[in-house]
Amino acid sequence: MEMSHFGAKVIHPPTMRPALNKNIPIRIRNTFNPLFEGTVVVERGTRGMFSVKGISSIDDITLLSITGSGMIGVVGIASRIFGALAKRNINVILITQASSEHSVCFAVMPHYGQPAKEYIEEEFKWEIRDGMIDEVLVEDGMSIIAVVGEDMRHTPGISGRVFQSLGKNGINIIAIAQGSSELNISLVIQKEFLKKALNVLHNSLFLSKHKTLNLFMIGPGMVGSAFLKLIVERNNYVAEHVHAKINVVGLMNSRNMFFDDEGIDLKNWKKILKNSGSDSDIEKYIEMMKEMKLPNSILVDCTAADLVVNHYLKIINSSISIVTPNKIANTRSHEQFVALKDAAVRRNVQFRYGTNVGSALPIINTLKDIVSSGDEIIKIEGVFSGTLSFIFNSLKEKESFSEVVKIAQERGYTEPDPRDDLKGLDMARKLLILIRESGIRFELKDIEIEKIISPESENAASIDEFYEKLKNDDKKIIEMKKKAAAQECVLCYIATYESGKASLSIKEIDKRHPFYNLADSENIVAFTSKNYWKNPLTIKGQGAGADFTAVGILSDILRISNYFG
Repeated sequence: MEMSHFGAKVIHPPTMRPALNKNIPIRIRNTFNPLFEGTVVVERGTRGMFSVKGISSIDDITLLSITGSGMIGVVGIASRIFGALAKRNINVILITQASSEHSVCFAVMPHYGQPAKEYIEEEFKWEIRDGMIDEVLVEDGMSIIAVVGEDMRHTPGISGRVFQSLGKNGINIIAIAQGSSELNISLVIQKEFLKKALNVLHNSLFLSKHKTLNLFMIGPGMVGSAFLKLIVERNNYVAEHVHAKINVVGLMNSRNMFFDDEGIDLKNWKKILKNSGSDSDIEKYIEMMKEMKLPNSILVDCTAADLVVNHYLKIINSSISIVTPNKIANTRSHEQFVALKDAAVRRNVQFRYGTNVGSALPIINTLKDIVSSGDEIIKIEGVFSGTLSFIFNSLKEKESFSEVVKIAQERGYTEPDPRDDLKGLDMARKLLILIRESGIRFELKDIEIEKIISPESENAASIDEFYEKLKNDDKKIIEMKKKAAAQECVLCYIATYESGKASLSIKEIDKRHPFYNLADSENIVAFTSKNYWKNPLTIKGQGAGADFTAVGILSDILRISNYFG
């Protein structure tokens, strides 16, 4: 009966009443699928797997609100409102009133909206004239969703799950009604969010063991391609053990973009993007993300530039979560850093960037746990660049600094232009992120960076000229290496924050130092805090490479999956 009122027009309450009064079961069959057993309506069914039996809706309604201090404690207000409507044969679909008696709102079909307003204002014309009651507010373009089920009665948590699921997907509830029978929870929302809301509630209430995460990805380059490959490899595992399905519904590279709300075939994504995609346009891509209104939407930004970053705030304010290895957003001004985090909290979405430092190593998440427990960071020390780690670790065996840099480039450890790594700016950005995550206000310009190479090498006109100039830097590095070796030390390029000062510098470290045994391109960080005073908390491991970064991105996405519940 409840569902038949809210849009499910297969059954009609007056038709059902004689059968239900005689306790006669009613079986509803589908003429388009006659072999299906259908649905049985009985006076009292057996308790099933789900407390909720169905979700129904009225797509288009008008909401009217009557407010005013003159309504409080006055007998007969509700009677006058609904009496005025009844005289004109206007049917009210939903009613809700706050216990303060300051307001009453109700829903009618759209064609009754304006007449209902006029009739009520005529009924209360003297109260409106005297300012005791405000002008009747009419809101068009609304929808009602009804969550129905006999087993909802005396089952705690149903309303909580409904409201939480909608809230985490950016859907605002305008009005709520629930009778004491607990058979029905009715919600009024904006019509434009109806499709998304129905999908969200269906996933939450009926498919809670297998939620769908809808990803919009930008930048399928080295890291992005590795991530798409990883999804193909691990989607079955994620479905079985994490109870989530990862659906990539949008893809964009520098040339093309493509959408499919059913999910893009990731085994053929390159061909699909090239042959079926439209021209890339970041503004149109974001608009499409918003228009699709898919539940559990996540943007995955695998670009290295600021094209997408410039739109992060808009995306978050559209209730879409973000996962990114891109460090730019978190290393702009401190005000912008805080604005993004505040917006994510305000919009009830997630902004995840665990791969900003150390790739898949749990560096940022560990630091967040330390700080959230009330501990205070005293010192941060680390090697956050796989490239610089490899270069200085290789100097333990090799004599020529320029030769080591060339080997690093040949193995794919460096950027296309190795100077981008040797400037130390990337490592400085990572240190800045950790300082800010510690709760400290800091800017990139406040970090002192010791130059590894000479200005002549840095300003060379080409890569070939750079390597020629770099040979002139060999002597300085070799002398530093010999000086360190004489004291049984090795050279290490270390990022440090302590007592309000931050720097990147080449240091001599001995065997007692936790960074002494770094190998290949390993990253390492040591956090000294009030709790970890005598023995700093140290995290060490592989911290570079597209495949490893892809694993970190997936981890962040699965954390968001847990957040969605």
